[in-house]
Amino acid sequence: MVDAIEGNTRDEKIAYLLEMHYDIIVKQKQGKFYLFIPELSMVSQGGQLSEAYDELILQKKRYFENLIDSGSQEEIIFPRRRVRLGRLWDQLILFVCKLCILCLLLGGTIIGSTILVMDKVMSYSPVFVVKQVTMGLLSEVGQLGKMGTLSEEDMEEKSGNIRQVIENIRQVVRLFRPVIDEFRTVELP
Repeated sequence: MVDAIEGNTRDEKIAYLLEMHYDIIVKQKQGKFYLFIPELSMVSQGGQLSEAYDELILQKKRYFENLIDSGSQEEIIFPRRRVRLGRLWDQLILFVCKLCILCLLLGGTIIGSTILVMDKVMSYSPVFVVKQVTMGLLSEVGQLGKMGTLSEEDMEEKSGNIRQVIENIRQVVRLFRPVIDEFRTVELP
């Protein structure tokens, strides 16, 4: 709490401490006024309210002077409101930090999940399907192209392979038919 006391000189520190607003409890008993500062455990009394108040301020000043002179500034108890606000502020900062961490974790989870889902969706998109079918067709057509450079004797020998390649192309086209039909229903701008 030493850092909380403003002022460089002893008098500036004491003036700062005297300006703090401590709660004062006032009681009147048998014609006398009693004033209490619970945080500082101080009591003053007087026949007049102003007399008791002046005595209490004098006690408070001596109390702060003694603590500062003895180097015991850390023992000074600040007014309750200040302590409450300090604790409330600390709790609020802690809450905001936890909330930010929670938001980051939740946001990271949502973004990560979205990326995984989009990766799965994109792997089955029409573009992906067209790409896969096209690669299959090109592979089969490539096989036919290689067979076109064969001699007649080799062609007769490989005619079974040619039929198989043509059948594979037909199967790919049959599988690709629903995608083609779906694209026919799409209107282009």
